[in-house]
Amino acid sequence: MPARQELLHAYRNIYRTTLRAIRYATPGRYVVRDHMREAFRNGLASDFDADKISRTLEFLGHAGESRGFEHKVLKNILYVWWGKQHRHMAFRNIKKGDFHVFDRAYNGFDDTLGRLNRSMGMCLR
Repeated sequence: MPARQELLHAYRNIYRTTLRAIRYATPGRYVVRDHMREAFRNGLASDFDADKISRTLEFLGHAGESRGFEHKVLKNILYVWWGKQHRHMAFRNIKKGDFHVFDRAYNGFDDTLGRLNRSMGMCLR
């Protein structure tokens, strides 16, 4: 279990680097904020790995330096996360209990993101 200060530094570094990478654009900054809060509150402390954090910071740093591959990957990840958060606005006529159909639509994305994390040793959640 990491020390509280080490976890706090990791949170701040990732958040700051991600905001630089997306150039503080809205709604991306709010999507990042919400996902980071959830990730750090629900489970990141149990599988905290400083090497994964440093590789994630490196990836995000490259995403902020140029509009290359890393920037496009990050932009698409944020777009999908935003869509997951706001699906209720797009499908207003659907009953609340029927959203499980749309949750399954994101399974492929979640699997791909998990494989990206494993192959590159990162912790993008």
